[in-house]
Amino acid sequence: MPDKHKDIQQRKEELKQEIQELQKELDENIHEARDDLSTRLKPRNLIKEYPLTSVGLTFLVGCLLGGSGGDSSSSDQPERNETRKKRSSTSSSNGLESHLWSEIKRSASKKAVRLLMDYLDDIIASRSSSSPEK
Repeated sequence: MPDKHKDIQQRKEELKQEIQELQKELDENIHEARDDLSTRLKPRNLIKEYPLTSVGLTFLVGCLLGGSGGDSSSSDQPERNETRKKRSSTSSSNGLESHLWSEIKRSASKKAVRLLMDYLDDIIASRSSSSPEK
């Protein structure tokens, strides 16, 4: 009976050790996956991996943002335009909202251009460092 109890204790310790090893491996795998994901989702890396798609998306977002902030006074929507005029004349914050929206669009555009220029600088630097000197 004491041998059986000793065997159970030994097996229990072995299982604890095995569980600790599995937990350690799982923690390492999760850490590696998190690092890999965060590296892949950085804007700079996405732009490097998909430069034309990035430029296209930047252009599309710019067009959408630029088009949504403008005043559309088309003749086929007179009721909507009249409502907008009434709202803008009664709301004192409309000018501030419009100004803030313009600033957000301008900042986003600058950031996109800055990321694109950094990407192009990296390409030029890598090509000039890989070309043989004359």
